[in-house]
Amino acid sequence: MKIKNQIFLFLAILFAGAGFLAAGSSYPVIAEGVTLQTPVPFSNAVSIGLDAYSCLYPAAAKLSSEEFEITFVFFSTQMQSDTGFSDREMLDYARSTFLGLGMPAKENKTRMFAGKEVKGDVDATSIPRPAICESYLLSLADGRMLVLAFKASASMDKALAETIIAAAVASFAEKK
Repeated sequence: MKIKNQIFLFLAILFAGAGFLAAGSSYPVIAEGVTLQTPVPFSNAVSIGLDAYSCLYPAAAKLSSEEFEITFVFFSTQMQSDTGFSDREMLDYARSTFLGLGMPAKENKTRMFAGKEVKGDVDATSIPRPAICESYLLSLADGRMLVLAFKASASMDKALAETIIAAAVASFAEKK
């Protein structure tokens, strides 16, 4: 009987959470013509460097105190030409410069962005505090490249972090 009660409780929580997120609002996250939708509100995009932006959750959080961060690092066609970076070098540059990730990723994950499979890096970091980060390199229609990263603090609810990432990835769109 105890197992049945535990299963029932688990399913009730699962469906209640799914219903809340499905029935809840969708919030836009926008940077340089790229739009994502998330189930929770993020801050407006703030510049964190040349062609790089950060959006934080909760929306009122300050950098280094957020639970979740979405980072956009854009590489213009001119920058791609000037640097001569390969795709891997662009991703590694963004990972080290804007995400504090200097070592090669220990894990990879594939997600679907606008109908295309994109393989990304999954890392654990302690800079500025413990977090898990996923980063992806995307080709944009106008020739730019985008490193899109999702960074969840180690203390954040893992299910909420995955829900945010999944919603953002599923809704990825470019302004035409």
